Amino acid sequence: MLRIERILDGNETVLRAAGRLTGPWVAELSRTVESDVSQGVVILDLTDVSFADHDGLAFLLSLMAQARVVLRCNPFLTEQLTTASKAKS
Repeated sequence: MLRIERILDGNETVLRAAGRLTGPWVAELSRTVESDVSQGVVILDLTDVSFADHDGLAFLLSLMAQARVVLRCNPFLTEQLTTASKAKS
């Protein structure tokens, strides 16, 4: 399960996610980010995400290439993304 909370802060939108980024929750987070990124910069706070599966990591890696999305990750998720990025290369 993944809980997503939207916090508006001036021209920025902070999306705070908590839980596990797996299965159908990847698509739900994708829809939420897509709807907010058209409004301006989106900060995706993932410090309370405990795990991301393959699809979740692929989604986050694709977001890293977008200038309008900033990721805030905990150390575990950062390591998962680093490992996934290396495997993809």
